[in-house]
Amino acid sequence: MERAEIKCRNCGMSLDADDFSLEQGMAHCKQCGGIFALHASKENAIRKPPSIPLPKRIEIADMGSTLQITLHWFNERYFIFLFACLVWLVTTICWNAIAVMNRKWEMLAFGIMHIIGGCVFAYVTAAGFFNRTVIRIGMGVLEISHAPLPWPGNKALFANLVTQVFCIEKKRRTKNGGEIITYEVCAKTRQGTEKLVSGIDKCEQALYIEQEIERFLKIEDLPVAGEVGRVCARNSAEK
Repeated sequence: MERAEIKCRNCGMSLDADDFSLEQGMAHCKQCGGIFALHASKENAIRKPPSIPLPKRIEIADMGSTLQITLHWFNERYFIFLFACLVWLVTTICWNAIAVMNRKWEMLAFGIMHIIGGCVFAYVTAAGFFNRTVIRIGMGVLEISHAPLPWPGNKALFANLVTQVFCIEKKRRTKNGGEIITYEVCAKTRQGTEKLVSGIDKCEQALYIEQEIERFLKIEDLPVAGEVGRVCARNSAEK
């Protein structure tokens, strides 16, 4: 049996299968950006998702006219990084000392390359111990900053351009065949999509940031294709 074609109620564009969120009863048109309910009856009305409680390593300050969310980077894995840095440092010092004593200049050049790599690794480790990401909304501007150690990703955009905030999951394979999962908080604006915060460890942290930005800016939480759902936060909290 041929499937009935469903069109966007705003622009009339035909919708594909991935434009629908049957769980939430919503459809999203890629052509015009319109979002509408698949069923108008009360039985199919969308239930408001449960709120995410304040996760660990996040602080929030709502001053009425200004909202500030602080995400501290530190977690237990940075102790492993610190140990690896110390081992790297001792190994490199011994390597270079042997190279100098034996006048092995090619060996020394290789050691110097390892010193540079070790400095980068040490900087990342130090940032993990001391840095925090601050999301601040005030005076009509949404600002993202990383401090105290300089780090890429600082940005500012006009808050009134943000139409939706959502989270996505990022997976990266390691050399030993493992998998690292992190989360990003993104914003849909009238100009496109902006990545706000990346490299977040826990799903509930990313969803909490999304929730509080939308609450403060009075943005209705609507489904976005490919976003992480609230069930992710529940599963993460149970681990």
